[in-house]
Amino acid sequence: MNALKNNKGFAFPLILIVVFSVLCIITVLWQTGMYKAKIKTVEKALYQTALTAVTKNTEETYNDKREGFTGAYAQNADWVNTIETIDAKDQLIQILDLIETGSTLNKVDGNGDTLYSLSNVQLELKNTEPLNEETFIQANVVADLNFVVTYPLVGGKDISLTISTSAKNISKY
Repeated sequence: MNALKNNKGFAFPLILIVVFSVLCIITVLWQTGMYKAKIKTVEKALYQTALTAVTKNTEETYNDKREGFTGAYAQNADWVNTIETIDAKDQLIQILDLIETGSTLNKVDGNGDTLYSLSNVQLELKNTEPLNEETFIQANVVADLNFVVTYPLVGGKDISLTISTSAKNISKY
């Protein structure tokens, strides 16, 4: 500390290091927040897709649903499953404004750069048989989210996350 007090001009490199460090920390925090927002947006879109599948299949239930049964089935002389297949990719393209490239869904910014991509999108419906009132129709959606993380002085690194979400109809009649 005495060296800084006695020798003028020695504080300038220290100030530059502190300012540069603070800028790096702010950049890292901002980038981390942006990636968390991307992940949350994709997770909400996957949930909306699962919810759409459950809702569409629940709407197709038989007219006497008030008796306590839920599930995607109808009565045509006998109980018949009326599962409506939902294309999860089409739902995600509409919700997130994605571009389909082969088996991958890409989110592109105004400059044409890929922000993130989704692959291996799968939708699975469970409990679709005519069951009792304690079992509810459920949809699970799984997708792989891929994006590139770039931080100052580190460069880019590919990150791949598997995001899974589910929705079910728990309404009682």
